[in-house]
Amino acid sequence: MKKEPAMRRFNSYGPVNNKLHYYAPREELINMAYTQLTGENIYKGGNYIAVWAPRQTGKTTLILQALKEIDIPSHYVSADDVPNRSKTWIEQQWEIAR
Repeated sequence: MKKEPAMRRFNSYGPVNNKLHYYAPREELINMAYTQLTGENIYKGGNYIAVWAPRQTGKTTLILQALKEIDIPSHYVSADDVPNRSKTWIEQQWEIAR
């Protein structure tokens, strides 16, 4: 028996999955983030951006979509659940990203 596709639903927390959630495509913004991250030559590396916006406005989704487009090794972490604002955690993430 063929499985029915999941009905889309509204998502109010965490990254958006465009196959499961209703969303507003933001291609221009994703392209801008892609350009900021890749620069002149995506293989030189070392580019970064900071995304500042109010809560639940799509920051994580934007970055994850841009990283998917780049399709080169990258390291993404969220600092939302860092234990005790740990300096060690930040140093570990920096070393992994290098």
